[in-house]
Amino acid sequence: MFFSCDHRHADYVEGFYYSEKSNYHTKKKAYDKAQTALLLSKEKLSERYELDSNLAVLFDLLDKKDEAEKSFEAALKMIEQNYPSETAEKKAALFLVYYNRGVYYQGLQKIDEALQSYQSALDIDPTSIEIKTNIELMLQNQQGQGQGQQKSESDQKGDPQSEEKSNDKNDKNDKSDDKENDKSDDNQENEEKTSPETKPSPKYQPRPFKGDQLSEGDVKKILGELSQQDKKIRSQFDKKEREEVGIGIDGKNEKDW
Repeated sequence: MFFSCDHRHADYVEGFYYSEKSNYHTKKKAYDKAQTALLLSKEKLSERYELDSNLAVLFDLLDKKDEAEKSFEAALKMIEQNYPSETAEKKAALFLVYYNRGVYYQGLQKIDEALQSYQSALDIDPTSIEIKTNIELMLQNQQGQGQGQQKSESDQKGDPQSEEKSNDKNDKNDKSDDKENDKSDDNQENEEKTSPETKPSPKYQPRPFKGDQLSEGDVKKILGELSQQDKKIRSQFDKKEREEVGIGIDGKNEKDW
């Protein structure tokens, strides 16, 4: 009897040692070493549900999802075997496993499973702030992803109203450009009409004289008429230019003819 108790004590000490060693490696993020140590601890302390729960967490970190699921189930079965009656210790054990399993499902984006595990934990401790915070964050994240996906689909399909507004805006811009071009053309035409450099010359170009066709008197008569026409044209041109530049009839015209 004494030997049996001593043997159990040795297993407990050794199991506890490997459990602490596993925690040490987990903090160092050496998950493979942590798993090895925890399995050794499990061999010595097979009835400890905490080890199964911790193994499930390690398997999750090592991306061993099937092993994680089995370890959570093993932990819950171990609790039912060790605590047949509803005691405070049993409730604390169940709360721990449900909480860890809720975090596990939340990481996998399995919302229904996570909520179910969290609700089982809240049934045991309705005052848990950690669980309520996790549920709120999980639901907010889910809503944010839904809105982002809906927006992405809308962007891919294209918003008809947005496209119509864009087309209307482009049409308005095109019309505005046309008006600007028409205005520019009108300004250019006005500049051509008012610019002195572009005005047509009023100077009369006489026909070439051919002596065999006209007499000397005819020539003098034609030259006299041309002189009168030239004066008349110059007078009209000077009057028009004074009106354009704002010079009165009595004003001086400095243009050199």
